[in-house]
Amino acid sequence: MSDSLDWIPADVARYALVAVLGTAGALMVYRRYGRHLTTVDHFTPEMWSKRRRFRAIVTSVGDGDNFRCFHKPSIRFWERVPKVTAANTIGVRLAGVDAPECAHFGKEGQPFGEEAKLWLRNRLVGRVIVVEPYQRDQYNRVVGMVWVKGFWRWHNVSELLLNEGLGTVYIGGQAVYGGMEKIFERAEASAKTLRKGMWSQRSYKSPMEFKREQRNAD
Repeated sequence: MSDSLDWIPADVARYALVAVLGTAGALMVYRRYGRHLTTVDHFTPEMWSKRRRFRAIVTSVGDGDNFRCFHKPSIRFWERVPKVTAANTIGVRLAGVDAPECAHFGKEGQPFGEEAKLWLRNRLVGRVIVVEPYQRDQYNRVVGMVWVKGFWRWHNVSELLLNEGLGTVYIGGQAVYGGMEKIFERAEASAKTLRKGMWSQRSYKSPMEFKREQRNAD
């Protein structure tokens, strides 16, 4: 018998090649879209550099501009959300906005801080979101643009917050807007004109100013 594989029928060889290529392709798709991200530590450099979006379910809200979520890839449809902890969820900070501060660690909060937190909780907890990650902050959170599904389309959460007058456009160091800075500025200006939320106050102090004063008082 010849040492070559010429004896294998052509149809069998083609089917075998297709099966091998199909399996390899399926593994590549699963590694890219099906791998579960437990925490921010599991993000690859490629995910940051390519701003690779991920799908998740919001599990809790910490403030008016940040929350925790459980990563849930679309192709892992069978996976249920377990009992969530900081060890299996991802902290997310809304990109491009700054919400009024809530009371923390014995320090007083700002007016409309609790309102912003409640609004975000009602809007997001238990809902499916999509996050475009930009960077990791000093609190090990993903700073990213977030969208939540509406009745007809996906809505940018940062823009919605600004529309409600429950946040300002963030202008601090390492601010990122994902190309939406002008949209955010218009949303903030509209809320100001309508005196919605935090803009209804006689005197206004930005979250950045408030945090600076608290640091200086320590």
